[in-house]
Amino acid sequence: MTISDLRVKKLSEGEFEVTLEWTNSGQLPVALEQAKLVKIVQEDRVSLDFDKEWTKGYENAKVKITTPSLYDKTIYSGYTEVGEKKTATFKVKVEGNEAVKGKIRLSSTRGGYFEREFTLNQ
Repeated sequence: MTISDLRVKKLSEGEFEVTLEWTNSGQLPVALEQAKLVKIVQEDRVSLDFDKEWTKGYENAKVKITTPSLYDKTIYSGYTEVGEKKTATFKVKVEGNEAVKGKIRLSSTRGGYFEREFTLNQ
């Protein structure tokens, strides 16, 4: 796997969009058909991580991941085929005007684990 792009876009005051783009640059798909059938390989997943101080208090949190709305805030992106390019996009709401550092993580059973840091600036 290769991370081809990480974009942080300010949508409005206190709202941001964080997008990760990656490509399976290897010679094999993330999962062979048989591995998918017997469910021994998890699909690729992308998640955001912020310091606990920013996200504690749920409704009163200074940083809220609004998309995806799933409880675990993880984007499950299926199995990335050879040469296939995929993207995952999160929407984040930030209260206050401090810069907030976060990390975006891509986990792939066969493709590896990648992490990049980013900053949300008001």
